[in-house]
Amino acid sequence: RTATKYIEALLQSSNNNNTFQVYIGPLYHWRTVSKLAVRPDATDKNKVAIGLFAENSHSLLPVPKCKAHHPSINKVVEVVTNACHELNVIPYESNTADNESKSEEEMGQLRYIGVNVDRSSGGAQVTLVWN
Repeated sequence: RTATKYIEALLQSSNNNNTFQVYIGPLYHWRTVSKLAVRPDATDKNKVAIGLFAENSHSLLPVPKCKAHHPSINKVVEVVTNACHELNVIPYESNTADNESKSEEEMGQLRYIGVNVDRSSGGAQVTLVWN
């Protein structure tokens, strides 16, 4: 069955004259799971920037205080960014024409961070994807 037929059958079987309610959740701080890319900062290639890729690209959009992210994700981004700068972690660079002759080690160290937040406690599980 197609999805359309399935929904039509559900609506026909309901006792509310083919209407249904839509729940709209919170506009801010709702995202509790995030996979974020780590790339060189636009102003200082030796520093990390953590964020999301722009649509259909590998251009990083830093998200230091994203309104959709749970506050714990924003805190993790801040803490990991500061730790990377303090420890001189080299951000990963995608394979481009400028660096195609680089070895895997020269491409950088930290590629991604994954963050999962427990809603009840606000605690965060952090996964570092290392090159």
